[in-house]
Amino acid sequence: MIYKKGSYGTTFYIILKGSVSIIKKEFLQNDEEAKSPKKFKKAKSLRKKKTFSDNEDYDMIENEVKILEKGQSFGELALIENKPRAATLICKENSHFATLEKTYFDQILSNFSLFIESFFIFFLILYE
Repeated sequence: MIYKKGSYGTTFYIILKGSVSIIKKEFLQNDEEAKSPKKFKKAKSLRKKKTFSDNEDYDMIENEVKILEKGQSFGELALIENKPRAATLICKENSHFATLEKTYFDQILSNFSLFIESFFIFFLILYE
């Protein structure tokens, strides 16, 4: 496991080799009707509201929502928004990563923002 949903992130990752599964938990109702799209949609909407009635029984399932491969990156949302990780990430195979700690990640974003701002000002001056 690379990190677990809800943990606070301090690292940005780029996959150099291998692949990673993004896992999110979803609610399913504990009866045969739960297999119908209508009931599944209802269970997902209850998750968002975080309200449950005592007479309904729901289970959590882990769902692989995406697979990331070589050249792709992850972990930036927790660093940019200063929020807990939104999903659990697990290596599907032996993998290698380039990592960037939050301090350096923020510094690069700041420099990139300055570059874009300078480019925009240059563009405005050039085409006035």
